[in-house]
Amino acid sequence: MSDERKVVPFPGCSPVAPGEPVPEVVAILKNLLERAERGDIIAICGSLTTADRLIGQFITYDQPELFAMIGALACQQRRLERMVDGEDEEADYDDLG
Repeated sequence: MSDERKVVPFPGCSPVAPGEPVPEVVAILKNLLERAERGDIIAICGSLTTADRLIGQFITYDQPELFAMIGALACQQRRLERMVDGEDEEADYDDLG
């Protein structure tokens, strides 16, 4: 048995070299920052993967948004499951426009 680990990326994903920005990630974060600075975004939670494959998560919210965020995360989980199964090719990050 080999000691090597087999890493299988999600469909449509490709390895990223450390220190190399991913244009889509940068665009998403810039858009979210602009919206937060305007006061359009009042709560946020998410997950991320670093270039060296560390996984992180974050959350900030006011109590009234908590239940809505739980529902949004459930939808996001189902979308990720469909992507893994090859049923969802589109990767829109923001259904709010």
